[in-house]
Amino acid sequence: AQRPHQRKKYLKYVLDNADNSMMQVFNAISKASAASPLLSGVIFGTSRGLIGDSSAQRLEGRGSTEKFEQDWRRTATYVTWSNCVVLFYESLVYRLLFPRIFPTYIGGKFIRSNVIKATLVDNLFIVPALYFPAFYAFKDSFIPTLDGLSPASPTDNNILSPEKIKRSLTEAMSHYKHDFFVQNASSMLFWAPTGYIMFKYAPPAHRVAFSSVLSCCYVLILSTATQFLEKERQAPEVARLMRRATKI
Repeated sequence: AQRPHQRKKYLKYVLDNADNSMMQVFNAISKASAASPLLSGVIFGTSRGLIGDSSAQRLEGRGSTEKFEQDWRRTATYVTWSNCVVLFYESLVYRLLFPRIFPTYIGGKFIRSNVIKATLVDNLFIVPALYFPAFYAFKDSFIPTLDGLSPASPTDNNILSPEKIKRSLTEAMSHYKHDFFVQNASSMLFWAPTGYIMFKYAPPAHRVAFSSVLSCCYVLILSTATQFLEKERQAPEVARLMRRATKI
């Protein structure tokens, strides 16, 4: 009769110690972040982009007979994007904005409804309406696409012309429209539960550190999904060019 009670007591002891260890790590990271927010943000962004995309590329290359070669241009895309996310999204929204709009505790009382609201606003509004459009504009309009092809014509020297910017942004949004369901579904499956945990347990000062650890896994998902969708979208065009070549 005492065994279930002992197991529960032991499990509580393990979880309490794990929680204390994690909080010590996050406390140390948060102190360093507060001392130098710009430097720590760059470190967080670079780490998640490098680890996530490098892992994705290695997973994609498994089973191939060819020798693995890192696509550093693609990795640089995710490193740069991850830095932008840390500095202009997570630091502002998770650390400053959400704690004011959706405080986890009011007068020492846990407000579950605010945690749910923060999770829903993040996943149902910010990510589909702001995060992904910005990501597609970034990768398709301002840097070469993931397969190494530039969206600009080789003969177009005026890359920053209003016409060129408008055309590339239109193409980027068209790509996002094509990928909307897959990207948002995979994002929500990952970030809805982990976001709830973050908003519930992580103090605002710890959220960027908490998100950065999780984002190493998410960048892997984002990179793999985006590369898959990119190849899928280009397959009809490649087939058309091959058919055209056989007729010449």
